[in-house]
Amino acid sequence: SEPSRKPSSLAVHLHEEEWTKSNTSFEMRMANQLGAIVKEENEGIWTLLLFVCCSFALTIFLLIKSRKGALLFLILATCQLTANEFDYLMGKETDHWAHVAQAEDIQLLEKCSALYESNKQLRFKKEGDYKIPPKVHFIWVGPNPFPPASVENVRTWIAHHPDWEVIFWTDRKRLPPCEDMQVRLVQDFPFLFLKERYEESNNWGEKSDVLRYEILYQLGGTYVDHDANCLIRFDGLHRGYDFYCGLEAPHPPFAGRNITTGIGVFGARPGHPRIKRVIDLIDSHWSELGRKYPGRDGYSRTQLVMERTYMVLTDTLSEGFEAEGMTDIVFPSAYFFAKKGIAPLYSAHFYANTWAGEERGNPHFEREAKRVLGKAQRRGKTIRWVARGALCLNILLVMGVVVFRRRQRRVAL
Repeated sequence: SEPSRKPSSLAVHLHEEEWTKSNTSFEMRMANQLGAIVKEENEGIWTLLLFVCCSFALTIFLLIKSRKGALLFLILATCQLTANEFDYLMGKETDHWAHVAQAEDIQLLEKCSALYESNKQLRFKKEGDYKIPPKVHFIWVGPNPFPPASVENVRTWIAHHPDWEVIFWTDRKRLPPCEDMQVRLVQDFPFLFLKERYEESNNWGEKSDVLRYEILYQLGGTYVDHDANCLIRFDGLHRGYDFYCGLEAPHPPFAGRNITTGIGVFGARPGHPRIKRVIDLIDSHWSELGRKYPGRDGYSRTQLVMERTYMVLTDTLSEGFEAEGMTDIVFPSAYFFAKKGIAPLYSAHFYANTWAGEERGNPHFEREAKRVLGKAQRRGKTIRWVARGALCLNILLVMGVVVFRRRQRRVAL
């Protein structure tokens, strides 16, 4: 008789376990997002009440006592109203900011903002030698052909950098996306540190991550994802800095973080200690994380790549910033990773994510959770605007009090 086509109980159990893990991970992400938004709403309400109470108290004080306090209050209020450039370019005026809630993310933003303010003018440097070699590296490994939709992205980099080396790294004989590119085979690249890790990985995206760090450490230049275009020449960045990267726009938590460094566009001089630190961390945590995420489901695959190679640059930023003798910078998301509501400045990233397919369960739950999340985000945005409006009214009130007191004094004289 024919063998039974009914799946074994073990297979059914594994399938259910995989579905549950995927669905649970989605529920946890949505719960984290909702929690962050509720927290921000509460903070917005308390901030609104604080501004109203303080400004009311100051107004009463001014009516009785002094006008010097009015000037001080106006200065402080104006500082609150003037958006920090870094935060604005990170999307503070957009819905993305609702994801900024965790203490470690806020600390990372503050450190990156301070570094940006210190070194941002160097991006306009027009003279002098290149600190970072004038090279652009693209990587495409695996059996799939290079995406036709990304060819135009490559052309924008060549158009803005006609005198630079534009290199196409691949693991098999194939034509480059554009004629003006140099083709280099991965098998001819002399790995120094991560050759075994590259060969062990069975994820093409992860292989690309490993390769880009080795390439930048040895050769320097800027690495670019295929789904990122170029809007402006990068000369100033390569003359002014030894290392540059950009933060992603605030996003739902993955790998426990809402603020992460993008590795789709970043540059470094050869031998930069930060890139070496990334390489060391990848190598030391490789086996441990492989044991942590042994599954082949979408959730396990995604988490493995995120923690083993993608998030490592973010981890090094949390450790510290400028290496001795180096001039580094971390740009806000508008520079390389702008999303809806944030205008791109140097490069626009289209997030093709060709390597990752994430499984999800219970589509009804997902639709409902997204609906609730969107509603909560809109409510949080309304609260923020009400708080700003209240602050503006309070400023006008104080100004009115000052004018009124001056007129009273003139009449008295």
